[in-house]
Amino acid sequence: MRSDGRLIMKFNTNDRLEQKGYSIKMLSINDSQKVQELCNTCSDYFLLEEGQITGCESKDLFQALPPNKTMEDKFVIGLYDQSSNLVGIMDLVRDYPDQDVWMLGLLLISPKYRRSGAGRDFHDSIMKSMVQEKANTSRVGVLSSNLSACKFWSEVGYVHLKEVQIDIGTSKGKVVNVMTKDLESVIE
Repeated sequence: MRSDGRLIMKFNTNDRLEQKGYSIKMLSINDSQKVQELCNTCSDYFLLEEGQITGCESKDLFQALPPNKTMEDKFVIGLYDQSSNLVGIMDLVRDYPDQDVWMLGLLLISPKYRRSGAGRDFHDSIMKSMVQEKANTSRVGVLSSNLSACKFWSEVGYVHLKEVQIDIGTSKGKVVNVMTKDLESVIE
């Protein structure tokens, strides 16, 4: 149990992450400055998402929840490099939209670390941890205009479930591919 009363998720760093010197840590609102700095380096993502470079408000990342969920269901996880720099974040919500389905709200990797395998290894480690927490499905929403992200999620085993239109900031009617991954194939 953390000092703020939230449960601690146990992480399984895989050999590939450890060999590359990465570590995974649960983040809290106290890490807002580091998260904000990472978001600022990922302006390309926010340009795609909102049509303008706005960045993210890191405090919103720690507090935003879907309907009928509590802070006990939310996990914001950081990926650190060998120099202890925050180079990636993942936002998860347990049992949303259904029991044993975990929603991956955001996976953001510093541009310097993209296409290095760090995002895939980070994802795979967290999926193993989710299985230990009794998740059977992972779900993600991917902007259809983000072709490299669509390719990434397909490569790590997600399949198309449906398309929805959402409003993000000032951008109206963005098409999002909702994708899911069956976690039965993830080795515990």
